[in-house]
Amino acid sequence: MKKPTNKELLEKKDSFMLIKFGYSTDYIVPHKEGVKIIQAMEHAELQSTSGGYDCHIIKPLTNSDVLTYRAISQKDYLDQKMAHLMGVTVKELNAPPTEPT
Repeated sequence: MKKPTNKELLEKKDSFMLIKFGYSTDYIVPHKEGVKIIQAMEHAELQSTSGGYDCHIIKPLTNSDVLTYRAISQKDYLDQKMAHLMGVTVKELNAPPTEPT
């Protein structure tokens, strides 16, 4: 892998946003698009089936329904992708090389 030049290191990189819907669904999108999603959710409502499968109720979002989001740096994003492709954890990917025995 080629070592980046100082100019490349100083270039601003776009970050990403992780948006969590519910307890187990996370989406990663470019930050600019993530901001648009968050803005669109300002007027969102929730369709609930708490009264049964055939009973749909539309209600306003509450604090417990609100999605969560956070920024992810380009480095973290690339580390996660690379670790997945290599079949290792991010911790293993970033571990210092070990001396051969």
